[in-house]
Amino acid sequence: MSRKHKACSVDSISDMYRETIARSSAISACEDASQSSNDVTTNESIELTENFNETFLRNLSLFYLKLQGQLLLPASTIQTIVEEMQNVHELGQDYTLSKLRSLLKNDMCLTDDAIVKICDCVKDTDLFSVCHQGPLRTTYSRAQAFKKMFKYIEPKKIILGTDENMTQRFAYYIPVIQTLKSLLESELWKNSVSQQSCEIDSDVFGDIRDGQNFKSNRFFVENPGCLKLILYQDAFEIVNPLGSAKKRHKVVAVYLSVANLPAHVRSSTDHISLVLLCGENDLKQFGSAKVFSEMLVDLKHLEENGITIGGETIKGALYCIAGDNLGSHSIGGFTENFSRSQYFCRYCEITQSEFQSDDPNVCGPQRTPESYDSAVGDLQAEDCGAIKGIKK
Repeated sequence: MSRKHKACSVDSISDMYRETIARSSAISACEDASQSSNDVTTNESIELTENFNETFLRNLSLFYLKLQGQLLLPASTIQTIVEEMQNVHELGQDYTLSKLRSLLKNDMCLTDDAIVKICDCVKDTDLFSVCHQGPLRTTYSRAQAFKKMFKYIEPKKIILGTDENMTQRFAYYIPVIQTLKSLLESELWKNSVSQQSCEIDSDVFGDIRDGQNFKSNRFFVENPGCLKLILYQDAFEIVNPLGSAKKRHKVVAVYLSVANLPAHVRSSTDHISLVLLCGENDLKQFGSAKVFSEMLVDLKHLEENGITIGGETIKGALYCIAGDNLGSHSIGGFTENFSRSQYFCRYCEITQSEFQSDDPNVCGPQRTPESYDSAVGDLQAEDCGAIKGIKK
């Protein structure tokens, strides 16, 4: 009555449609239950619609992120793809709506107002158009949508100083602490770590945790469940390596992987995180200590205080820095001239002449932390170019 016959009163009901009080009470109870059920169904429908909208937008975002991050398409190319896909979709949508109008008018004999309402509803609920005319419309809006939807970690700008042209130079650092928090909160971490713990075999050398260096590390022995971090650094050209600008725009990149993950997982580039970017010339001019300063603070905090996830505090430490000869010698302060320097090896103190004249498999006296520190001390005291291949 209240929905379909608002203008009518209860007295206008004919006696033939009236029931007893008991019957009316039963009907009323059924109606209340039905109304409650309708309300629940409506709420569930709204929630389902919102979840579906979010899922649709997320999948589209992942598609465009894949084009950008994995297939390395330029932003202008992705923008062209977005616009052309929307144009083609609108053509197909116009054709579908014209067929729908014809069916509603000729076969179902609906009024023009009803047809317009139905077609507008179909058009307004088209998720593809809603996404492409809204959050995925432009390069900027897509970037903002990606930041809100996914666990985006904002890079920190490290001011290094000015170069010879009085130009401000800087590096970009992606905080290690926040990167590790995102990893620890993921399902990947929970599944992989449980799998890792089941794979340990003390009789087989299967990973770095089986080596003597790892087993003799005091921090890892005292904190068996801690994070074991591996940093990898290398330089790459962002312009033609054969052109006139080679080495001018060369960039040093530092990446992070976690040794707690199984080898087959951490070897995937999807699970290797970018940590730092810096121009190679800036690294040489301002030094590793300044470029890596923010990262060192985070590593120290991780080792001393750890990360709290779900009420549990997990500590971590750097296990090693991987890289090629040039990069490793640069970070370690060793000479970077392998053909002319007298001491060219960072593992032992063999000389160039001994290496050339003798068996190339022979090794000199092994370098130790004590001999390294002694050479650095003599270097600072004597203010000379290099001592036993160590220059800084």
